[in-house]
Amino acid sequence: MGPISTGLGEVLMYTIEFEHPGGKEAPKGNAVGWQSDGSFVTERGDRLDSDVAKAAYLRTIQDWVVAPLMRSVDGVAGVDSIGGFRKQYLVQPDPARMTGYGLSFDEVIEALEETFQVGRESGCGVHVSHHKCAGLANHGKSEITLRMIDEAMKHQDVGLDTTPWVASSTILDSGRHKQATRVIVAESEPYPELAGRDLDDIARQWNTDIDDAMQRLLPATGIFFIMDEEDVQRIMSYEHTMICSDGIPSGTHPHPRVWGTFPRVLGRYARDVGLFTMEEAVRRMTSMPADRFGLGGRGRISVGCFADLVIFDPATIEEGATFESPIAPAKGIDRVIVNGRDVWVDGAKTGARPGRPLEQSAPVMVV
Repeated sequence: MGPISTGLGEVLMYTIEFEHPGGKEAPKGNAVGWQSDGSFVTERGDRLDSDVAKAAYLRTIQDWVVAPLMRSVDGVAGVDSIGGFRKQYLVQPDPARMTGYGLSFDEVIEALEETFQVGRESGCGVHVSHHKCAGLANHGKSEITLRMIDEAMKHQDVGLDTTPWVASSTILDSGRHKQATRVIVAESEPYPELAGRDLDDIARQWNTDIDDAMQRLLPATGIFFIMDEEDVQRIMSYEHTMICSDGIPSGTHPHPRVWGTFPRVLGRYARDVGLFTMEEAVRRMTSMPADRFGLGGRGRISVGCFADLVIFDPATIEEGATFESPIAPAKGIDRVIVNGRDVWVDGAKTGARPGRPLEQSAPVMVV
């Protein structure tokens, strides 16, 4: 089975437990709920003994009773089922409201522990995708999370990737504006002309607060300055971290990661900052993810492999995209070849479209 992807640091995994509460005395007789013999009694008095029956009943309760109730809580963005008798809610933290519901937004450590547990108990590899420590309460915790990943890798299949930015991007009403030092409106359906403007500026123009301005802009996406640069560099320089972009390519003002992620790593973080060598930076974008996800014949320059090549100047490579002007090609790239055919030459597209979907064709590896 392939790796499980999560977005640790971006969302909090809040779990409602339906399993038998360990260490507590079970209800006696035919009281509703778990019984001492491991069965479950419903509100109608039916006793469910088989795992299949209990799972079906409890999932029905989760989907039709608990989920609507949780959705009524401000800040709860969605529902995700991971199987068994447990339900995980992906909570977009809203510090102003979560406390009253017993929720918080600084549990990246607990979320990571649960991710490892899911991998162990399911027998699956775990891949922590877009690993970051988002929100002031999590800044600096990468020192802890990376040690946790180190320890977990000694016992199970674990991998991770990250992006080279202090800002993330998702739907505007995700709750992240409460934790961000700056919010840029990436796209707004009712106000497309405001794409690229700061949410604070729009609120002042409309003589209102940012919450009201955000509601008026919906449906919309945003860019949230929510990470700390030290965490970004620490996670990126960790020996097992691959590079990912995680871009949303729609709209007139997307996050610059859509156009500039990999050149930014090569230019800023490899050449200028010196987090790793240029060769190591290339490996983290090519052979390393190819090995991790079992993409046979990809990620290496070798006889018999697919000819996917980027010819660039290490002295000039850098992102052209910025938060102010995010749609711009990278600098320093002379030629791009996909499956043996030129797609970018001398600063222009060739019009060729030789790309194809990538499927797992080799064993998944721990990298």
